[in-house]
Amino acid sequence: MDVQDDVAYAKIAKKIKFVSMGAIFLFFVGESAKLLYYPTILKACVAARWGSEYTDDQITALTSYYKGGLDMANSLLGFLAGPIIGALSDKFGRRLPLMLCFVSSFIETLLVAVSIFYQEVWIVALGRALGFLSNTSITIMVAICSDVCLTSAARAPMLGIIMVGVAAAIIVGPASLGVLGLWGIQWSFLVALVAAVWFLLLVVGFLPEPLNIKGKYGQSESPSSSINHGAAVPSQPPSNKVSFRDLNPIRSARILFSRHLPFLGFLAVFQFFGSFAEQDIASTFVLWTDLRFHFTSLILGLMMSFYGVLMCVAQGWFFGFLTSKIGIRRSFVVGIVCSILARVGYISSVNIYILIAAIPFACMSSTSTLAINVLTLKELDKDPTSTGQTGGVLGSMTSLGSLAGFLGAVVAQTVFAYFVSGHAPVYFIGAQFVLSLALYTFLLIATVVAMSWFKDADPPKTDPDRQSLLSGNP
Repeated sequence: MDVQDDVAYAKIAKKIKFVSMGAIFLFFVGESAKLLYYPTILKACVAARWGSEYTDDQITALTSYYKGGLDMANSLLGFLAGPIIGALSDKFGRRLPLMLCFVSSFIETLLVAVSIFYQEVWIVALGRALGFLSNTSITIMVAICSDVCLTSAARAPMLGIIMVGVAAAIIVGPASLGVLGLWGIQWSFLVALVAAVWFLLLVVGFLPEPLNIKGKYGQSESPSSSINHGAAVPSQPPSNKVSFRDLNPIRSARILFSRHLPFLGFLAVFQFFGSFAEQDIASTFVLWTDLRFHFTSLILGLMMSFYGVLMCVAQGWFFGFLTSKIGIRRSFVVGIVCSILARVGYISSVNIYILIAAIPFACMSSTSTLAINVLTLKELDKDPTSTGQTGGVLGSMTSLGSLAGFLGAVVAQTVFAYFVSGHAPVYFIGAQFVLSLALYTFLLIATVVAMSWFKDADPPKTDPDRQSLLSGNP
């Protein structure tokens, strides 16, 4: 690819980067309504059915059990769908899976909104089950990052910028929807549905197909030269031909545990246990803050917005800065350490000030998630046989995370419910965080050992001018 093509590619890559950031922003603004109100709506449905029989703490515990079961069903379906969606994205392009994410999320949001008026648990359950594709949106964004970055060094900062869209949605979504909730939760869900429609329009109308772009401008390097220079192996434009062999989840999952890529296998194992540990926050945070601090929806929304501001800094600047100073592997370790410190803060949160002090560490822990994605793509660059299967492999990684969510949601919700139900020997609201703290401590030790076993040789540096163009920052 000559200099003229470099400039043309940099322009189209920049467009994809910012359109992707805008699309993921709108998507997660819609998702924030469910994040903010889903546990509250489920608790209202449970109270409508059993409120006369149990105390408020017992209703909260029962809600936790129900939420664990619904999250388990959602994660199980996501586990089955992840590799298939990834494989479809390799065949038909990245825009199709994003549209499927929209349909899945839109139906879930609509059904949860309907349950506001009818207060039936089965309506919430149906919506949660049909929303199983929502989790694949991040996977597709990682695949897009792989498509538009021709060098592995460009992936970390670009992925961080795209993920700023998620953080920005956490800033705007919960706070604004929390304010709207003062006039009625239904208005928050109306805004969420409108944001979802705008997401679809942005993807259909303004997002170029990344695989087509890479097929046109990709480097004409052999797989071996790509390995030697740390560049991604160019993908071919998506084909409309697909077979059941291509949709076989095991086919993509095999690459994760290939003997030629042992560190990739470790990353897959970490993805499973890390996602398992993260369920302490994903499954119980709203109910935990309700019992511990008695947050209203507005205060919870403002707290999430504060979290989003710090996430913007962590993903948009801190991750790129950290990787440029200490490398992607050490950044991975820093993220794990921050996860441990965040759990220590949650466990000791006897007042809101300690919680606020713990949140920055929780935000910086996202560097480990971003690092896994970048390291996975970097490992795939080493294996020429994985060309054209990026989406499938990333889908398999997401599938492992969903399987962990399937199990972790049950464990976290059960532990939380048991220790607040009054049946446990002690009343301990933060018991689920102790379990995650132990698991992350183990993962930190395992990661340090794995990195000592599987050394990583940094590729030779690319020409600075060309590197700037290929990273989408001319």
